[in-house]
Amino acid sequence: MVTTGGKLAAMRTASAGDLVRAHVVARLADGSVWMDSRQAQPLDFKAGGDDVIPGVSHAVVGMTQGEIKLLALAPEDAYGSRDEDLVARLPREHLGLEVAVGDTLQAQRDGAEMTVWVKEVSSGEVVLDGNHPLAGCSLLVEIELVGVLEG
Repeated sequence: MVTTGGKLAAMRTASAGDLVRAHVVARLADGSVWMDSRQAQPLDFKAGGDDVIPGVSHAVVGMTQGEIKLLALAPEDAYGSRDEDLVARLPREHLGLEVAVGDTLQAQRDGAEMTVWVKEVSSGEVVLDGNHPLAGCSLLVEIELVGVLEG
């Protein structure tokens, strides 16, 4: 996410590459709220860029200040499809440290460092997952464009 102290431009339509400010509420298919920027502050990001999930980034292009869009996003437009090759089951003693479900760790894969999260912990093993926790999930998203920012 890009943050800026920029000022809102007069009622402009957002174009690809513009820095925009938007409220985003994302729900899972069961209606539970995954994130709600209205509980904190709006998000600042580049329209059409890769600062936020693709479905949100591209949806703001063409919106004007105050406009609200409701979207049903497929996994490819949200956090991507699950890749089971990014899931590993390891003996607990292999980690050498105590972990709990939801913890994040740095791991090596094919010589590159990546972040994994602890998906399961049992008495004998730990399941680590390199996928985003919402990979493979569809989302229901409400976007309100607060404005287009000036530098």
